[in-house]
Amino acid sequence: MIPYVLCFLITGLFSGINERLLYKKKRHIFLTIMTAAIVILLPAILAGLRDYSIGTDVELYVVPTFDAVNGKSVSDLGQVYALNTFSGMIEIGFFALAYISSFFSDDPHIFLFFIAAVIGVFTYLSLYRIRKFCSILMGELVFLLLFYAESYNMMRQCLAMSISIFALTYLFEKKYKIFIMWVLIAFLFHRTAILAFLFLGLYLYLDKKHNHNKYFSSDVKVLSNIKEITTRKDFIKIACIMVVFIIVFVLFKPIIAGLITLHILPSKYIKFISDGYVTKFSLHHMFDYAFMYVFLFLNHRKVKHKNYFFALGIIDVILYMLRYKVFLMYRISRYFMYCRVLSLSQVKMSISNKKISQSFIYGFAIILLCLLYWYEVIVVGGYNDVVPYTSSLLGIG
Repeated sequence: MIPYVLCFLITGLFSGINERLLYKKKRHIFLTIMTAAIVILLPAILAGLRDYSIGTDVELYVVPTFDAVNGKSVSDLGQVYALNTFSGMIEIGFFALAYISSFFSDDPHIFLFFIAAVIGVFTYLSLYRIRKFCSILMGELVFLLLFYAESYNMMRQCLAMSISIFALTYLFEKKYKIFIMWVLIAFLFHRTAILAFLFLGLYLYLDKKHNHNKYFSSDVKVLSNIKEITTRKDFIKIACIMVVFIIVFVLFKPIIAGLITLHILPSKYIKFISDGYVTKFSLHHMFDYAFMYVFLFLNHRKVKHKNYFFALGIIDVILYMLRYKVFLMYRISRYFMYCRVLSLSQVKMSISNKKISQSFIYGFAIILLCLLYWYEVIVVGGYNDVVPYTSSLLGIG
């Protein structure tokens, strides 16, 4: 566990330095780029150097995919992909990333590094694009504590989720075509990226066309700040969202079963809707998961696009609770959970005039809850098989 702790501390330190550099009036381009590189590369290096046993899917499809493309020419790729045992499961984007990584080494560890690096790049760029109203430090810590361990396992979906969240930032500028383009790119890494179109539908549903306040820097013109949830119309909209998702849950099993029967979904999904694949409900785990949003709500006056992020939060919690009935909801809920990187990062741990602000207290509480979640789920619960960290390359374990 020590490698993770050191990685999180150092990454958090440099993300804080990077944030301070970005806010300075005098630009320090070289230092800003260097600190951003450390924030992205340090977790990627740790991921790349791990043993294949760290992360349940590494030996299942990551190493076989890399071995299939390693040493092959471009002209052979089409045939290799068609003949590959995993061609029905592995998306073309993931296959291409494996091939690109093979240019640098014939060791599959390089592929693990590239996977983590791409996830890190899009996570950082998402925070960078909305840096005027979020904290890069908070966002990176939320990512490390809630999602980093999962990127050791469901790597294809984590690639798709990181790109989808990057795409989401374009909604705040109403650049819908760019959003769609990036979601389609995410789809090339995992088919579940189609869920990201729910981000667009939700945004259009909650958008207030009469709101024209600008919040970004002068070089990026953006429409901003959905008004506070104060009107009856706002509450009705949020209530409708909750009702829709409850109805979807009630009909979820027959819908998935029908899609499997029609061969739209692969047969492997049948296990995710079976009763034997359901996890045991944990009240204190659910408390840790949901209570983070309380501090976001307490800080609501400083939250941009609050209707949107609160709606995403409600969907996130509902879907995560429903995973105790239908395990497949766990995979679906991850897209909404990943939005926490953007929403919770708006609670800045700032200190002004040597006084601890209320926002700092809220932010500190959020990080403590993230730590508790990481400890209970990853360390004690053993999710994703990432603890203890072992690396024959580093002589650990």
